[in-house]
Amino acid sequence: MNLKILSWNVRGLNDCRKRSIVKNLLREWKCNVIYLQETKLTGLDRQMVGSLWSCPYVDWVALDAVQTAGGVLMMWDRRVLERLEFMVGSFFVSVRWQRVGDGFSWACSGVYGPIDNNARWLMWDELVGIQQYWNVPWCCIGDFNIVRFPSERLGNSRLTPVMELFLEFIEDFNLIDLPLEGGSYTWGKSLFRFENMWLKMDGFIDRVHSWWNRHSFSGTPSFVFAKKLKALKEDIIQWNRLEFGHVGCKKTQLLETLKFLDAKEGEFGLFDAKSCERVLVRAEVENLLSLEEISWRQKLRMLLIKEGDNNTKFFHKKANSRRRFNHLCILEVDGVIYEEESEKTEEWRPFVEGLEFDQIDGSERGWLDRRFENEEILLAVNELVGDKAPGLDDFSMVFFRHCWRVVKRDVLAVFEDFYQHSKFEKSLNATFIALIPKKNDASNIQDFRPISLVGNLYKILSKVLANRLKLVLDKLISESQNSFVRGRQILDSIFIANECVDS
Repeated sequence: MNLKILSWNVRGLNDCRKRSIVKNLLREWKCNVIYLQETKLTGLDRQMVGSLWSCPYVDWVALDAVQTAGGVLMMWDRRVLERLEFMVGSFFVSVRWQRVGDGFSWACSGVYGPIDNNARWLMWDELVGIQQYWNVPWCCIGDFNIVRFPSERLGNSRLTPVMELFLEFIEDFNLIDLPLEGGSYTWGKSLFRFENMWLKMDGFIDRVHSWWNRHSFSGTPSFVFAKKLKALKEDIIQWNRLEFGHVGCKKTQLLETLKFLDAKEGEFGLFDAKSCERVLVRAEVENLLSLEEISWRQKLRMLLIKEGDNNTKFFHKKANSRRRFNHLCILEVDGVIYEEESEKTEEWRPFVEGLEFDQIDGSERGWLDRRFENEEILLAVNELVGDKAPGLDDFSMVFFRHCWRVVKRDVLAVFEDFYQHSKFEKSLNATFIALIPKKNDASNIQDFRPISLVGNLYKILSKVLANRLKLVLDKLISESQNSFVRGRQILDSIFIANECVDS
């Protein structure tokens, strides 16, 4: 008798609509064992399990989420498998079954691995204990949050110690890594993006101040700044996962609670305590809706729309439309079509290499080369648009504006070091190159314009220098150039052309 086993990282099941989608798919796939990771659920009961799998003979074992992170659920059909034992570890659930019909005994461990290297040691130790304790045919499924080889992760080029430990674990217990079908890469790591809504949380800036000051590094000011910014990113990621959580999931949970309290009031009325609870829940829902609106506005970057317009549906549609428009499916260069990411990355280079730029020269150079002043650096920070796309540092300019008292000393140190030595840490100068389509369904290389997404420190430095250059730029640029020069505008060309036609 063959068994059909499904392992699926569902990334949250708090939304009843998502549970309905999962339920319909599970009904269609007709599996015997189902393992769901990252459920983000706690206190699972039969009603919740029934909302995921319609099998009336379902049995299950679950590991609760930690606040809004993690959570796993192992379900099976009791008509096919009889549970003999089960164990719940820190990062997995394990079940030993006996197959109904022939009595064949085997075990399965459903894993959702940690991202912290120290916690991985605990996971390995627990899994080894399971295999040695039961000593029956054993199957491991799930998401280990590890890959075996560099080729299995896009952009990886070396074998890390974590990969080597994973390989040893597989070999020591004679496990067989089943081959995948379909695309080489089925998912990608979600990039960190600083969310402006975090700044609305009480005490967040104080947290940033504490995190920033507890990190200490040695080296040049720019090296120290880059390392502290990277360390701060990890602190925020952990805080977001363990404390702040996913706004959409929290909103769904609170709306369910509010719906329950409203129904209870209609039937029996509410005591004072429950009435107070409903008021607090409703206030929290309104707060989350406000945060969600800020998040969508940041994704959309519609700078003319102010927070508070409550155009949530509009935000969603525009943001999704923007993603579809900017997605580069194919790239055509000299009649050759490229589809692989690595090919698209390389083939556009000849079109931008070797470009020449004008250089600053003259008596104004001494004024341009003067020491940086605190006031002009802060002015540049305030003048830069806060919602523009971030570069490799992944922070928005709004972060620097609101947390200026936290990062000020380190930023000023970088500027002073740059003034003295005319260089800074290479990572702060790294950029993303993005191809922006000029029209719908663009594919030819000439249908795109490349832009550089630079880091924030580079933006601030560029803005300071640009503010200085404004005073001499008109001496370097042709009179026919009507953009980027104070006192000139692109409409001037249209007016001149119109006058030429009329004359």
